[in-house]
Amino acid sequence: MSDAEYQLRNDQFISLGTSFLHSVVSKGIHIYLPIKRNKEPDTFPVLKFLSDQQIPVVVSKTDFQRKEMIHFRYDKKIIFEENHLRIPEPVSGEVTSLEMVDVVLVPLVAADKKGNRVGYGGGYYDRLLQDTDQQVTKVGASLSYPFDLFPFTETHDVPLDYCITPFKVLNFNG
Repeated sequence: MSDAEYQLRNDQFISLGTSFLHSVVSKGIHIYLPIKRNKEPDTFPVLKFLSDQQIPVVVSKTDFQRKEMIHFRYDKKIIFEENHLRIPEPVSGEVTSLEMVDVVLVPLVAADKKGNRVGYGGGYYDRLLQDTDQQVTKVGASLSYPFDLFPFTETHDVPLDYCITPFKVLNFNG
């Protein structure tokens, strides 16, 4: 995808994403931080918008030794630095749990029309989604159209409820 196409799709994603997420979050939201070199949807404008609306936002840092994520409550003073994989992460802030979260915005490489997702292979978001309350709304973020169907889903995979794309918000619950 060219830089110009990325910017266009990202702008459309931000417009649809902020509106949709504002309508579905009631308690708080966990938002992933984008890997720019992978041309993931830029979630920083969404994070800022929701925070400005007084919606609690949680961001995470990866503990690679324990294979888990440490969660931080976002505030405007939080400082981000890229880790060794060039993923932005908080380096300070208030550690929190996911109890205050009723929506999780999930990064993905690709999704299919049934809500299945392919991530980057570390399983961090699979574990995060398995550890959250069943009532948490799982929302993917993609700059592309979904595939028809992935034939390789596994039993530990947690399907998405929605996926925000630049074109529309897909509802996988009917």
